[in-house]
Amino acid sequence: MTKSQPPHQTSADATDSAHHHPAGTEPQTIARRYEEALRRCVEEDSEAGLMAAYSLAREALPEDIQLTEIMDIHFSASQALLVDHGHSQQCRDQIESFVVEFLSVYDMALKGYKTTVPRLLQEVADRQKAEAELRQASAQLAAQRDTLDKLVADRTRDLLKKTEVLDKTLDHLRQANREQAEFTYAISHDLKSPSNTITMLSDELEISLGEHLDTDAAELLALIRMTSVRMGRLVDDVLAYSRCLDHQAPLGRVDLNGVLHDILEDLRFDIIRSGATITMADVPSIMGDPMQVKLLFQNLISNAIKYCSPGRPPRVLITAKIQPTRVRVTVSDNGIGIAPQHFERIFTLFQRLHTYDTYPGSGIGLALCKRIAANLGGELSLTSRQGVGSSFSIALKRFVD
Repeated sequence: MTKSQPPHQTSADATDSAHHHPAGTEPQTIARRYEEALRRCVEEDSEAGLMAAYSLAREALPEDIQLTEIMDIHFSASQALLVDHGHSQQCRDQIESFVVEFLSVYDMALKGYKTTVPRLLQEVADRQKAEAELRQASAQLAAQRDTLDKLVADRTRDLLKKTEVLDKTLDHLRQANREQAEFTYAISHDLKSPSNTITMLSDELEISLGEHLDTDAAELLALIRMTSVRMGRLVDDVLAYSRCLDHQAPLGRVDLNGVLHDILEDLRFDIIRSGATITMADVPSIMGDPMQVKLLFQNLISNAIKYCSPGRPPRVLITAKIQPTRVRVTVSDNGIGIAPQHFERIFTLFQRLHTYDTYPGSGIGLALCKRIAANLGGELSLTSRQGVGSSFSIALKRFVD
């Protein structure tokens, strides 16, 4: 402090002489506040002055005020105070305490700043790197999403085209089924009339010839009549099957108990002739078409009576396993049974396992049952042991009030 200046030169003037900060900038404010705080510390001798030094030091650092500027500010302010207080020792001690406090805080803040700034810069760099990687990942995801969207769109178009083709094919199949049903019905109906005519002419011929009809001729007429009756039954079965090919009757409540009792009444002659025993459990009402339901169970029960073992009276058991929404009805018998290799074959049109003389039939009954089961939303299943018996089972929708 040996350098002399005019008595009342301000610290702002000293700062401007060392560094060229524009007028009104923060260094000038710091210089003015430094001079005021130093004067209050010297003249009042209070802790408030030292606290002001602490605050000023922390404020000076972020404003990029250099240490040389601080020393210039201090020199100007201290010289003015020494002149005013006659260079007293007390004044010098107070000035020294103030500047030591200021420089200590400034040094600690500067060290913290120097260690903090690199860490912050590294954090910023890491953040920027993470953001760049995130942007790159987002771009890759966007590209993958666009690719996936394109694949989905292409797949959707393919599926729509295939669906359109399938719809057209289904329409063609439905049309073919309708035409087949109409054709079958027309042919069967046309065949029914000649069959009836043959039977009628056979009867007329037998009546006309009367006692002149010899044994051979009578046997021939009986064969003709039997063949005509067989043909009539075949035509009736074909007609029944053709009606079910495209039958889409609305399903309603069907009293299955009533239907089964009606069937047993219709089959009374066959039951009495064969000595059959029919045991029937109580079954609930179902959803179905009465005509198709009757055809289904009439064929199953009739077959159970017909395909009996020689010398063993038929025993037919009708059971029902009731479920919440469906009922599984099973028709079981003690007949001749079916070998496993024939399970699929018996559901095919006109497929017979026995000669007509042994077990008469058209070979349509079980095919008709399978078709009706499909119409009713069920599937006809079979379990059988050859020589022991067979069980035909179908799950039907229950009628719920």
